[in-house]
Amino acid sequence: MWFLSSGNVFRWSLLIVQVHYTHFFEPVFSAEAFIQFKRYISGLLVGENKTISGINQLFVSEKRAQSNLNRLLTNSPFSLSELTRLAMMSILRAI
Repeated sequence: MWFLSSGNVFRWSLLIVQVHYTHFFEPVFSAEAFIQFKRYISGLLVGENKTISGINQLFVSEKRAQSNLNRLLTNSPFSLSELTRLAMMSILRAI
């Protein structure tokens, strides 16, 4: 069955992670940066290789330059204090 293949299970896992864990942080990022943020969080939670290269390789059906993810982590102008505040709010909501 198509839905039991490891590739489809993995894609669904990425989608669930992105929907469940990242929507709290959307106001912090631009539209493009938020796409990269979702990919980064998904890769950290689901992937085995936690490097930028390893995370980028998880998304074989949606190729993007690895430099975009690297730029998010090194040069993006998002507010770390706002990101932390939203993270704390999401944790408190879950309690």
